[in-house]
Amino acid sequence: MVKQKPFWHLMYVTIVKATVLEAVHGSGTSLKVHHSYYGSTNNDTVASWGNSGQDCRLSLNGIYSPGDTIIAVLERNIICYTPYETTDGHYAWMCALTMCW
Repeated sequence: MVKQKPFWHLMYVTIVKATVLEAVHGSGTSLKVHHSYYGSTNNDTVASWGNSGQDCRLSLNGIYSPGDTIIAVLERNIICYTPYETTDGHYAWMCALTMCW
């Protein structure tokens, strides 16, 4: 029998349609949120923090260019790996779904 994993982590997940604005402090990417499909954000513009060398986060600024519109599955920061990150920030796991529209 397969044991079910708990869904407590979904309370930290947000799925958004956003436009990539610019790189932030190397590993971060500023996103302009147009629509939240699941969850919510505190602001219209959020930072998605990428891999700082010690985690499995996706660096969006290495994949997308400013002006690209994407669907991103983001989790709220609980652990901040760099001095620039806050718990208002977000990140995308390496296995998260992101794609251009």
